[in-house]
Amino acid sequence: MNDDKSSNTTNSDRVGLQPNPYPNSVAFIHDFLDAYGLDPYEFRVYSHVVRRTGGKPEKECFASLATMADICKISERKIQEVLKFLVAVGMITKEKNSRRKTDVYRVTHSSNWVPKTQLDKLRRSKQSKNKKSHTEEEKSFDASDSSSADEKE
Repeated sequence: MNDDKSSNTTNSDRVGLQPNPYPNSVAFIHDFLDAYGLDPYEFRVYSHVVRRTGGKPEKECFASLATMADICKISERKIQEVLKFLVAVGMITKEKNSRRKTDVYRVTHSSNWVPKTQLDKLRRSKQSKNKKSHTEEEKSFDASDSSSADEKE
């Protein structure tokens, strides 16, 4: 019998070496997702939801906006916008949850996603709605400002 244990040793068994606590590869990004056309914010938030759910539609992501913003290094407002977009294009679903203070997000199968050719169109329609909303707010503010000026006279 051979008593030489060196043939069965690993790097962590050798004197002075510690096992590497990090995996060699931490992510696999399928080419379908990589080429889908998400902007960097959308890609980052979607990746976070996938990590939280393990990529399984039956699992839930219920992280708060503040937690997502902190982990993704994106403002809470931008997180809200991106989540709304990801729901609109069918990449995730959103549910209100009475048990928790946060909404629940689930990933969907890629067959539910809108065609990538429609992403820019959806972004533009969202932007035009946001601009219209801001314009209406400004008009409302201007109207209330002028009516209070009239009252002071």
